[in-house]
Amino acid sequence: MDWFDKGDGRRVVDFVNRDVVEVGCGTGLVGLALALLGARSVVLTDQEPVMDIVQSSIDGNVVDGTATWVSAHPLYWGDDVPDALRGKDIIVGADLIFAHENIPLLLRTFSALCTDRSQTIVFAHINRFAWEPGFFTGMASAGFRQETVLVDGDVTIFRFTRCGGAPLLS
Repeated sequence: MDWFDKGDGRRVVDFVNRDVVEVGCGTGLVGLALALLGARSVVLTDQEPVMDIVQSSIDGNVVDGTATWVSAHPLYWGDDVPDALRGKDIIVGADLIFAHENIPLLLRTFSALCTDRSQTIVFAHINRFAWEPGFFTGMASAGFRQETVLVDGDVTIFRFTRCGGAPLLS
């Protein structure tokens, strides 16, 4: 199933020829799948301790000569975002809300990565905890418009875009 296909040949989120950064990639499965969907480049980010695993996933799954450039870069939520991660077309995050204390850090990171109204955040989420709506309230307060792209069982995929004139979190 192509979650992003509307059924009429159009896609609700098109990754083809787009530059993508995945936040909190874990093993990198989502970002590697986006490379297969035709992303121009994919940067997989997570904390330094998992970078060896991420690089192994890239080495084991990206074939030489592929059209997509895939790389790994450490990123701690809430820290300054390196220039190498800025200006990407699409920011992706999957299953990232697991600790209440990390929400402000994730909000700061998304705000730093998505500074232009032309950029999109695609966020897959499974609702588990009563405090999770604080993330969505925080995204709205940070100047993001939220749209539900797909609901499939307990997984909801959201698209966030910048509202005009909205404040950036610092």
